[in-house]
Amino acid sequence: MIILLFLLLCLASPLASQERVLLDSATAALRAQRHEDARRLIDKAIAGGADNARVWELMGFAAQGIKDYNLMIDAGAKLAAIEPNNVQGWYFLTIGNHFLDRIDSMIPYARRFCELDSSLCAATGIGDIMTGLSQDPIGRLDSLFKTDNGAFHIQLPKGWFARVEDDGKLYHWFVSRQPITKAEDIFTEGVSIRWIRRLSKLFPAIGNNTDARFLTSFWDTYIGGVQGRNKVFYRKTVDSTAMTIAGWTGLKRIVDMQAKERSYRLRMLEVIVAREDEVVTVIMECPLFLWPGYKARFEEALRSLRLPD
Repeated sequence: MIILLFLLLCLASPLASQERVLLDSATAALRAQRHEDARRLIDKAIAGGADNARVWELMGFAAQGIKDYNLMIDAGAKLAAIEPNNVQGWYFLTIGNHFLDRIDSMIPYARRFCELDSSLCAATGIGDIMTGLSQDPIGRLDSLFKTDNGAFHIQLPKGWFARVEDDGKLYHWFVSRQPITKAEDIFTEGVSIRWIRRLSKLFPAIGNNTDARFLTSFWDTYIGGVQGRNKVFYRKTVDSTAMTIAGWTGLKRIVDMQAKERSYRLRMLEVIVAREDEVVTVIMECPLFLWPGYKARFEEALRSLRLPD
């Protein structure tokens, strides 16, 4: 038995020694910022059978240096599988997906990274990336925003800003990442809720047609006409379904819109619902490239939405 063990060690040692030399050389190459050389050395070690945490950690850093983000993600996935509590694997998965604009894939990896090491989360800027998407580092800091009159409430990220404008006919409530202090201010990520009361007085042509289906159609047509006069550069309905919220009925749709040729494209979750002589519209919007990060959050916010009784 001792002789057999000795023979096995003799056979294994050259391979283990060669792997160590290659990985030590790769480490030195990384320190010297020679990332391509480091990758070639790591590839040789892998070809020789190396498959451990050190290999994939080094490969992750080499991939980051040569900006091969798919390789970085692959290295991160292998490292996370071998050592689930090694923060570096989750770092590679987060950064790789971030640079490939795979925001929906990035978020869960970033949350895990920040759960494992909050200091490194802040130091690497990943916490700031998540904040920029209105995702706190572990995605749990929401607030229930309420209007003073109690007519509306909605759950959205803590730290967003709210403002109400009310002239007695149109009640307009903003909840947005960027502060809205006056009517002229704009936001890039947020929610706008309008409550139009006594619609038949604003539009006498409605007459006695004050049922919900007619009013939803009327308001949709009216707003479409306004947008047509304003010459919106691009608008496309991606999806549309019927919608009911506690006695208010109408529609929900996803809309892409671009105001001008040189402006960025928005994606909006848009709701128009009505009941007798009243309409509520809800628009949740963000730049199109951020939609993967906001989609689930806006859908959750819509489920939390309370409308006037």
